[in-house]
Amino acid sequence: MRGTGRPAVVKVIARVLGEIREAAQYEPTLAGVAARAEACVSRSVATGVLMTALFAEFSGTTEMVLLSCGHAPAPLVASDRGVRTAACGAGPPVGLAELAVGAPLLRREPLAAGQTLVLCSDGVAEARGCGGARYPLEERLTRLASTAGWRAGGVEERAELLRSDLLAFAEGELGDDAVVLLVERLRSPDR
Repeated sequence: MRGTGRPAVVKVIARVLGEIREAAQYEPTLAGVAARAEACVSRSVATGVLMTALFAEFSGTTEMVLLSCGHAPAPLVASDRGVRTAACGAGPPVGLAELAVGAPLLRREPLAAGQTLVLCSDGVAEARGCGGARYPLEERLTRLASTAGWRAGGVEERAELLRSDLLAFAEGELGDDAVVLLVERLRSPDR
């Protein structure tokens, strides 16, 4: 998020997160949730402040719906440990919706048993390593997914592997927030 100082940013983020939590309960679509976040930013801050967001909806089926508001698409680790980018609808960052042409584009994507969706803040992909190189998230996930720790672990252990790898890459110094959430559809117990 770009703004006018840390206290102002924290205040806006708190408002927007509260709005998103409420909208998720009452809005029937991800586009409605994104519109409520947009309205909250518009009410809360001066022109020129924006933030990225990746909205995801998971139902009881094997499908997820994704909508990006200026955020990088999420990597998806397959059960065979291959990594690809999940299909994601694209829109402008929250705070710039007036620049969009048409309705937000939603993408439906299967989430098969054993797949892991990796959701993370911009701070993960923007982490810098030795020489200023950015953290190559998909490349590092491909390597991590082939390890015994990834194969044997659950989402908590996988998130810890990713966190440790990120910190090692950035030599312990992250310039921004780095939040990771792993979502996995479990295999049914009868299989």
